[in-house]
Order: sequence, then structure tokens, then C-alpha cells
Amino acid sequence: MSSRRSRSMFSDLQRQSVSFTNLPTTTTARFRPPPRPMLAALLFAVLASVIAWQASTAEAASSSSPSPSRYDLTFQRYQICVNSSSRACSDYEAVCLNCTFNESCSYGLATTANCSVPETIHCAGDRIFSRNLTCQYCYQSPEADYACSENTDCDAQIVDATYEAVCTMMDDVLCIGNRRFKKNVPCEWTAGIRWSTALLLSITVGGFGGDLFYLGYTGWGLCKLFTFGGLGVWTIVDVILIATGYLGPADNSLYL
Repeated sequence: MSSRRSRSMFSDLQRQSVSFTNLPTTTTARFRPPPRPMLAALLFAVLASVIAWQASTAEAASSSSPSPSRYDLTFQRYQICVNSSSRACSDYEAVCLNCTFNESCSYGLATTANCSVPETIHCAGDRIFSRNLTCQYCYQSPEADYACSENTDCDAQIVDATYEAVCTMMDDVLCIGNRRFKKNVPCEWTAGIRWSTALLLSITVGGFGGDLFYLGYTGWGLCKLFTFGGLGVWTIVDVILIATGYLGPADNSLYL
């Protein structure tokens, strides 16, 4: 009995050992890096997007301090109404004169004003003289004869959008009425963003958000970058929108 029991126990151990040897073996999974061409393309896209964002930032900074406009020069130019005993009184600019007008003149036709130089200004010749001008009020003058304040808060992308500006006549232009007046001016300002640059970026690196970074849409540019241009669909749509001018700068300015 004991020998039979020992044989059965030995056979049971053999079966267990066989079952253990048949268990599947486990292997440790290894991380496989993406192919090098894909990494290079991703790095190039990120670099191009950063360059586009820096270009838009630089242009925005340069547009924030634009060159003086005609309006700025009107108030910042040197004092012209100075004493000069060698300068003829009739040669002084209109802003330096006291003039009386015939307000019953025919609009748009030539008329004459009686002008004089203030006593505080020393000049040569007659202090009272006549000056020819066109019969029109200052606010009716051509746009080239006055300069207006600028407004970058209005939406320039809205058709026929206007804003109320303060306009001042040029120093040498003579007109009837107040030389400084308010006028509704078309909202047509620009921050220096070029349509051609935006379209080129949209075609080349638009799939990685380069065009949106340039236009100032930083958040949408990041979304476009990490989705690879919406798998191409977003890229095509933005190319069409920029090409037609429907998608403009984020600050509501006009393209150059």
C-alpha cells in the first residue's frame, strides 16, 4: 500500500511539473521611438511656428510705435509763428493769421479774405493784406488739407465702419470756420500684417499653425499644431479663408 501511494504521489508531481512548464512566458514591452524623419518633420514644424510667432510679435511691436502721421506732425512740428523782421507779413502760414471771410460767397468758387498778422509777431511789410482761398468751410476741405486722429479700437474688417476723429487743418491751408473739427472717418487701420506672408505661411507650414501664429491666433495655432492641421482638413480650409481675405488679423486690422 505504501509503495502504491508513493507512486501515485510521484505521478502527481510529474503532472504538476509538466503543467508549470507549459505556462506562457511573459516578455517586457520595449518603447520604440518614432522614425527619425517624423521627428525631424515635427521639429521643423515647431521651429517654423515659433519663427512665425516671433515675426508677428515683431511686426506688432513695430506697428505699436508707427512713424508720425500728418496729425502728429501738426502738433509736434516746430513753432512757425515766430518773430522775424526779415520775413514778409503776407508769407506767414494761415494758422498764424487773423482773417475775416465773406461767408456769403459761392461754395467751391474762389474768394478773398482780409487777413492780418497779430501784434505779437514782428514782420516786414504791410500787416494787413488779402489772401485768396476757395469758398468752403474747413470740414469741407479735401482730405489732403487736414489730418485726423487715429483709432485702433475700431473693427477695420467691418465694411464701411467709421469712427469719430478730431481733425486739424494743415498750417498753410486757409479755410472758413473752425480749423479743428470732428468728423466720421473710415476705420481703415493696419498693424503691419501682410496678406502675402499669411498666405505663404498657410501653404507651407499651415498644417502646424504657422499662419495662425502670424495672424495673432495663438490658442488656435497651438490646437492646429498638436492636431497636425486637423489631419489636413483644417489646413486646406485656412488656406482658402486667407486667400479670399475672409480670415484676417486677430486684432481686427487690415492686411497690408
